Amino acid sequence: MSQENLDLIRGLYGLFGDRGFAEARDVADEIDRAFRVYLHPDFEIRIPEDYPEGGEVFRGREGVQFFWDHQEALEAAGVRE
Repeated sequence: MSQENLDLIRGLYGLFGDRGFAEARDVADEIDRAFRVYLHPDFEIRIPEDYPEGGEVFRGREGVQFFWDHQEALEAAGVRE
């Protein structure tokens, strides 16, 4: 991994401190800042094919928010802890 990519990832993790990215998902301003400073507008979260939700792709700021909302719904339903 290049130093530039390493610095990028460290900065992104540092943005959320000890809470981590998952804990910050309720804070829209922080997710917006992550996209403004660290993430490309076309950033993607790809779910592996062998997962129950297999093969889904979440793109951009709206996709990331949808992904986190989906994860919360699964947790609330007791499907995922």
